[in-house]
Amino acid sequence: MGGVAAEPGQGYHAGEQASTRIFMKSPFPGMDPYLEAREGWRGVHLHLICEICRSLQPQLLPQYVAVLEERVVLGSLEDDISPDVRARERAAEQRAGRAGGGVSAVAEVTLPEYVDVPELEIPHRWVEVRDARTREVVTVIEVLSPSNKVGKGREDYRKKQEELLLSDANLVEIDLLRRGRHTVAVPERRVAPSDYRVCVHRAGRRRFEVVRWGVRDPLPNIGIPLRPEEPDVVLHLGDVFRRCYEEGAYAYIAEYAETPDPPFAPEDAAWADTRLQEWRAEVMPARGGLDDGDQASDHRPGSSSG
Repeated sequence: MGGVAAEPGQGYHAGEQASTRIFMKSPFPGMDPYLEAREGWRGVHLHLICEICRSLQPQLLPQYVAVLEERVVLGSLEDDISPDVRARERAAEQRAGRAGGGVSAVAEVTLPEYVDVPELEIPHRWVEVRDARTREVVTVIEVLSPSNKVGKGREDYRKKQEELLLSDANLVEIDLLRRGRHTVAVPERRVAPSDYRVCVHRAGRRRFEVVRWGVRDPLPNIGIPLRPEEPDVVLHLGDVFRRCYEEGAYAYIAEYAETPDPPFAPEDAAWADTRLQEWRAEVMPARGGLDDGDQASDHRPGSSSG
């Protein structure tokens, strides 16, 4: 893992080498809302998927194996994107330069506006639990991404979801994103709203198992189904997220000085601010201070510089 085991809340001491890095815990008891932003979700998602595989593997072997799968899908172009004004201004400057210069052109090219769009190719990653001998897919575990919850990406995901619900495989969906439409398989009208949710569908059954929780709650332990006659294996989602947070060094990356995306609900904002204040009070003394020549804003966990 490249770090030294330590009590949660301890970070770098000034002058320590990277090889003696000490990890820190998240300020929040469960999901960290500051990691939900679309811009950084790809890295968070990859860490989560890898840690899910790592967590389940010892429970599954030798009869089953957890495998990380990936395909590339076309991203949604439906986001509200405005033309690139800077590109338009550069085009106007180019026209003015040609008008005042001595160079003439045989044919004047109409200059376009430049429009930025989201990524066209988006990796879709998930975990499959397979029979180690026959390679049959027994269970599919999905961790939802922002692209799964809006526009074309949601349509594509729902098609795959329908195919899995009609198959002989179990489906486990983990939604750690407050933003976006209800996308897990259980009908939205059948469950109460919540910040986060897990939906489990056991192959051949008409019943969904749903676990719901909020930003103030710890992450749950989830039963991962195998074949009908066999007991579930347990996914300790809290342990998975803790390792994801540590390995990703998110204490140093997350923009805790900013408003999260999406923002907290009004009833949770004051609670979150208190959690962050307590976290900073715990983290900074553990670091042992910084030398006078150090730039604290470049290294301090939770600073706006990340």
